[in-house]
Amino acid sequence: MRRTTIGVLTYRDNKRFMEPDYFRDLIREGRKLEADVYLFSHQDVQHERKKVYGFVPNAGGGWSRRELPWPDIVIDRFRSHWTPALTQLRESNCFRYANNHFTFKSEATKLYTASEAVRKWVPETELCSPETLRRFLQRHRIVYVKPANGTGGFGVMKIARRGTGYLVQAREKKSALRLLEFGSLQALLVWTLAWTRSQSIRSGRFLVQMGLDTELVPGRVADVRVLIQKNGDGEWQLTGKALRIGGRNSPTTNLLRGRGGTAVPFDAFMRGRFGAEQAGRIGRECDALAFAVVAAIEERFGPMMEFGLDVGVDKKGRVWLLEANPKPSRDVFLKTGETGIYVTALRRPIEYALYLARRAKDAEAASAVTAAKENADGMAATDGQRDGSEAGELARVSALVAKGDTEGDTEDDTEGGAFPPPHRSVGAKK
Repeated sequence: MRRTTIGVLTYRDNKRFMEPDYFRDLIREGRKLEADVYLFSHQDVQHERKKVYGFVPNAGGGWSRRELPWPDIVIDRFRSHWTPALTQLRESNCFRYANNHFTFKSEATKLYTASEAVRKWVPETELCSPETLRRFLQRHRIVYVKPANGTGGFGVMKIARRGTGYLVQAREKKSALRLLEFGSLQALLVWTLAWTRSQSIRSGRFLVQMGLDTELVPGRVADVRVLIQKNGDGEWQLTGKALRIGGRNSPTTNLLRGRGGTAVPFDAFMRGRFGAEQAGRIGRECDALAFAVVAAIEERFGPMMEFGLDVGVDKKGRVWLLEANPKPSRDVFLKTGETGIYVTALRRPIEYALYLARRAKDAEAASAVTAAKENADGMAATDGQRDGSEAGELARVSALVAKGDTEGDTEDDTEGGAFPPPHRSVGAKK
């Protein structure tokens, strides 16, 4: 029996990929689950021939490009370098996708605040403008400015009031960290407006968000990465939680190389920081938040596959939703030493894709059975109509014969009738 084929749609620069180690691990786990997994980009699709020029890893390193079967299911892992050609491919519906489109962070925030189940965890957030930023800075001691559709912590700025001035920690989209101080609000606003123009990503819009005091480690911001994924039965499951600690003076906790961030197991850190009872309550609230968020997202956007939620926990132990990422990294579990969770995080998207492929095959088989039954029923109906016509003709003839019998009893017996009485032969002598 043919193995299920899973294609992973992603950006490539010739034969270079942005997450090579992750992709190798994903393909390896796919093989263990008896699935053939390969990478491809939008320019590799041969629509007319229903073939894909995909990439698989070489044993000694690097990637081989070869013609591969049309995928049964596609996992969209395109995280950057979006182009009109990619959008056209996504909207063509030529593939079955494991994950639907999501949306900009600004639109996602509107969705969360509109959800009765989620809004209690959402910090105040609006589209950034000089007027909005001024209002937020007057209302909150800490404010974040971030791209409306960024990724990887690029283009994020943290602004904190310091006496009569302001301290800015900003991560440029080229990853450089900037530390600045401003003595007046007006100077800060002018610089921030120019900075957001220079750091625009995709839509170019930025959000301003109420900042949280999440320095659970002195001088370093921290947050919780909650990974929730669909399993092989198509159900949501919590895969794991880990605490991410940003580098010194960094406005974010993103763990990209060279930023000085680290990660530690969730339970051990929270028990040490808040005590066992409160740590348990925080963990349960993080789980409840994750299930509520994915339910709200699926109600609006349809079936999804996985989300990495960034959850803030402030110094008082209050839980806040920072954002939800539809194409999350899972390297945090390697950094915490929780390799079992990392492997589970690799396998679940494959298991879910296999589940979708099975459902698609079952649906096709059921459709074929239904079509065959409808065809058989149609043939039977045609035969029935033919039999009904013949029976009707016989009934008409019988009625005429009966009429002839009746008329023979009251009128002269002549040969002028249509049919002679059945007890006489035609032309018989009296």
